[in-house]
Amino acid sequence: MSITKVLVQSSAIFAGAVCLVLNPLSANQVQAASIALTSSAPQTVAGEDFTFSFSSVAPSNGTDGILTVRTRGDYSLNFPTFESLSWNIDGIASQTQVAPTISNLITEFNFNDVLWEESFTISGLDLLNITSDAAVSIDIDLLPDVNLSLSNAFVQATLNYESGPASIPEPKYKSGSTSIPEPTSLIGLLLGGGVFIGSNAKRKA
Repeated sequence: MSITKVLVQSSAIFAGAVCLVLNPLSANQVQAASIALTSSAPQTVAGEDFTFSFSSVAPSNGTDGILTVRTRGDYSLNFPTFESLSWNIDGIASQTQVAPTISNLITEFNFNDVLWEESFTISGLDLLNITSDAAVSIDIDLLPDVNLSLSNAFVQATLNYESGPASIPEPKYKSGSTSIPEPTSLIGLLLGGGVFIGSNAKRKA
């Protein structure tokens, strides 16, 4: 059985605007953006291998992201060992034997036609390494038993993450050793000082 490798070249899709907070009270807020790298391709042969490549991608800010794999084709809830797929991102994050389950199933049209979707957490450290060269490659490989049984079979990969440095906390200033009395304490001190001055004046008289 021949295996076909599908290469899909895409550009980064920026989901949402790049925001720069100009409020003086939030001067330590820095530029950030939500990034969505997404691409899809039709399945054309059994056991097909896909590579989704993205260039000029923004660097991660080190927080966790999400990889979502959505696919339709010859999958079965009964044979996950044979009718499944594996994914790999730049040789840094990967998982094998990913198959439809009751929890990730969207629609089971028939025995050989299943639409499903699974999401995976990608650690912030992995995303820093994945995006460090401004390029991302997502490989999705179908096992040979995932046959081409329908014309609209496809595979889609979406990587969501946050770009830009994380927000810098506002600095906290510690008060000095000199404390400022409350208004009630000031009144007490003034009254006490007046009594003391008056007593001294009477003694001198």
